[in-house]
Amino acid sequence: MRASSVPTGGEPSTGLGLAITKEIVQAHGGQILVEGDKGQGLTFRIILPVHKGPAAE
Repeated sequence: MRASSVPTGGEPSTGLGLAITKEIVQAHGGQILVEGDKGQGLTFRIILPVHKGPAAE
């Protein structure tokens, strides 16, 4: 999937989306990986740990 950095509905962009996402992901013990070349498209991967809860009875 490829997304555009141009707002779709004419709304202004604050550029906070990735910064907020980073804080949330790090708070959950995860990480964000970036692949690609600037100007050619980037892929962001979010990796979150899996925590197993108590065993079901």
